[in-house]
Order: sequence, then C-alpha cells, then structure tokens
Amino acid sequence: SGVKEFFYRYRSAGGDKTIGLGRYDQTGRNGLTLAGIRAELRKNRDLQRETGDVKEHLVIVRRKAEVKARQGSFRQLLAAYVDSLKAAGKVSATEAEGIFRVHVLEPFKTMADRKASEILSGDIQRILAKMVNAGITRQVNKARSYLGAAFAFGGKADNDPRTVAKEGVLFALEKNPVRLVPVIREYEK
Repeated sequence: SGVKEFFYRYRSAGGDKTIGLGRYDQTGRNGLTLAGIRAELRKNRDLQRETGDVKEHLVIVRRKAEVKARQGSFRQLLAAYVDSLKAAGKVSATEAEGIFRVHVLEPFKTMADRKASEILSGDIQRILAKMVNAGITRQVNKARSYLGAAFAFGGKADNDPRTVAKEGVLFALEKNPVRLVPVIREYEK
C-alpha cells in the first residue's frame, strides 16, 4: 500500500524488542515527517539508555498514570468511609458524617478537594486546631478518631482486590497522617 511504519529495535534481557515510532507521511498531516520520526527515535533511545528497557518503563509510566487518574480526593475518602459505616449498620455513621461535614468539608473546601494522598499531619492539625479555638473540646478527639479511621479504611481499600477489580477509586495512601497528631487527654474528661 506504500505506507511506511518505523520501529526502534533494541536488545534487553537477552532478547530483541521493538517499539513503534510512527507512520511516515511526507507532509506530516497523516503521520510523522522524517524529522519527527528521528526525534521519536532519539527519545526512545535515550529512555533505553536511562532505564534499560523502554517497553517496561512505558508500562510503569502508564500504570502510574492510571492510578493517578483513579486517585480519590480527601472528600471522596471521607464519603467512602461514611458509606462503609452505613453499609455495616454502624450507628456512628451519622455522627461521623456530621463531624466531617461541619468541621472538615465546609470550613476546608479546598483541602477537601485535594487528593487524599496529599493530606499531611499539618492539615489534620489545622482542622483540629480550628475546633480547639472554637471551644469544641469534646469533639476534637472524636474528629481525630474518625479521621484516623477514614485514612485506615482508605489504605485497606486500596489493597483490597475487589476495589481494584471493579475499577473503583483508589487513594494511594502511603501513611496515615492522623497517627502523628496526639490525642488531647484533658478533653476526654
């Protein structure tokens, strides 16, 4: 048919591998020009030198992009935790939902819209400090407890094969930021 496809062939782990560079089109409208194909070749050759295996590197990059696209916000984490409490028939579900709405979601809207994995201990401190400044002492430890449980729930949900299988929201949590924030013992009395 006269169509020219260009490939980059390289050796990795004792075998030959190929990566498509693109279809040639002299005008550049329905494919790449020769200069464009050379640029693709240089890019893939440099990647191969840096990583050892271009295809494997591209698979890893694609997986990271998929996980990032599925990453849930702090708001979604709290909602998922409340939904799990409701599904389990826990009476604390409405209390947790109320605390999240009044003390987290409404006053900290921009924080709530950030990725759950971006929430740090300092963010949790800000939420609880606002409650302390408002004189809401009894609920400070409850809010801390519910927030910690929500992050623990998110970490377990990410590793649950059912969550991955149904293409659900992932939170990519590496740690629980609430663990570093201490319980205020005098507010328990």
